[in-house]
Amino acid sequence: MSKNNLQLRTTLAYAKGAYTVEVKLGSQQSPANVLLDSGSSTLVVVPQAHDPAHDKNLVATTLAQSVAYGIGT
Repeated sequence: MSKNNLQLRTTLAYAKGAYTVEVKLGSQQSPANVLLDSGSSTLVVVPQAHDPAHDKNLVATTLAQSVAYGIGT
């Protein structure tokens, strides 16, 4: 077993049956509960969870990503 283990405190309280975990976002360490989706490589954050205008460490890039899920994008 690896010595580099990551332990996350999960809960079912916020997503009606889906597991979530609290993460801290940006330089302000804004808390956000995110869904744990082991079948996805995408992290989606609602605007209320993180305001990039107040993130002192945010660095813009020229990269963009578009992700389509079923009938939505």
